[in-house]
Amino acid sequence: EKDNYTYSGPTKLVKEIKVYSNPGEIGAYMSFVYDDEGRLIRVYHDYLNNKFWAYTYSEKTIEEFSEESDLEPYIIYGLNNEGYITTLELDDDTITYFYRDGYLVKTRYSDYKSEYYTWKNGNIVSTSDGWTYEYTNIENITNLDLGYFLEGPTEVVPFRWKGLHSKNLISRSILVDDNIEYTSAYEYTLDKDGAPIKIKL
Repeated sequence: EKDNYTYSGPTKLVKEIKVYSNPGEIGAYMSFVYDDEGRLIRVYHDYLNNKFWAYTYSEKTIEEFSEESDLEPYIIYGLNNEGYITTLELDDDTITYFYRDGYLVKTRYSDYKSEYYTWKNGNIVSTSDGWTYEYTNIENITNLDLGYFLEGPTEVVPFRWKGLHSKNLISRSILVDDNIEYTSAYEYTLDKDGAPIKIKL
């Protein structure tokens, strides 16, 4: 199904994410730094043993550096003409990404196993590994596909590097595993512009 939705309004850059495991108690924290072009250049995760990641850009690649990688890139992402990731190189492994009309539709891993994604009305609605997603009517005007942070089918930080992101904010994610259904529901608090500032599940 062809789906050519693109968001043309202003994009809000997410600067930090705080995860509360209990009221008033921060269980995890992430911060994001951008360059003058709005590109991600640094990420800090305190729930991953206080680690930093840095990113550099060229016409055809994004290089990711971690604290442990020193001067050599930890991951190299290959880009297509639209700036979307087509390959991820980590040590001797290569992951390949495929797009249709700007949407990620397939991920192929180095063992030749593949994961497929189904889109409808500008939103990712299911994955081949058992996830399905439902959405609110609230448009996501941030630079993140926040659904990837909540229940995500892919492994890279979702800063629109993998094609067009979901149009709306996710309302429910459902995983069916061994005939058992696991469901999470999400509620949002928005700022005056309609961007989420709090997510409750």
